Amino acid sequence: GAGPASQASVVDHRSASVVPELTPVAELAAADADEVHMTYAPEVPPAISRTDQRIVEFAFDVVETETMVDPANEVMAMVWGFRIAADESAPFVAPGPVMRARAGDLARITVNNLAQNTQPHNIDWHAITGQGGGAEATTVAPGESATINSRILYPGAFMYHCAFGDVPQHISHGMYGMFIVDPDEPLPEVDVEWAIVQSEWYLTEPGAGGLPELDRERLTLEHPTQVTFNGRTDALTGDNALPMEVGQRARIYMVN
Repeated sequence: GAGPASQASVVDHRSASVVPELTPVAELAAADADEVHMTYAPEVPPAISRTDQRIVEFAFDVVETETMVDPANEVMAMVWGFRIAADESAPFVAPGPVMRARAGDLARITVNNLAQNTQPHNIDWHAITGQGGGAEATTVAPGESATINSRILYPGAFMYHCAFGDVPQHISHGMYGMFIVDPDEPLPEVDVEWAIVQSEWYLTEPGAGGLPELDRERLTLEHPTQVTFNGRTDALTGDNALPMEVGQRARIYMVN
């Protein structure tokens, strides 16, 4: 039967926290310049091998652009999304960049809403605790920028998304991505890591302007016209399939 010792071990296990002991902010140094913190899915920034907590900087551009979402059916759409700041060669803007930090790090995040855009936007990071996950403090009109500092407490793979105005409208335009937070005790090493973000498009038939628009009724009913992994219907098929060699181990981070 369960004696006092086993009962105590259960209590100890349940009371254990995944939040590491935090180094005071005043004592934090900046992350090394060669540490990669942002990539585009399915690529994942390298696992963080350091054991101390640092200040990690992230910078986003908000982009509104016409983008192919369903090549097989030649469906283009007006996509709102995110890219690494000033990266005009970004392969796509939906999903946004894959972020990576370590539990206990201080994330310093800048959001730039490009001047040619038409809508206010922001970002709600589910990895950030507090109401709205930073959305209120990062709400920016076209041509504006905002920066926040937030301590990253919990390990995991978290969604981030725009949370301005009609939130489902902004998300379904492509404004979503993934934030990976490594635990204080690193996960076992693997041969490859990938990021997969599942989402949907809710589109009308193309109008006079040649582009489909958001079908708000379909969105409300959750009846998508396309279901995608990493933003496009072909993102993980054909030449884009994820390759593994015999005997390799992979870790896949997934956000829905």
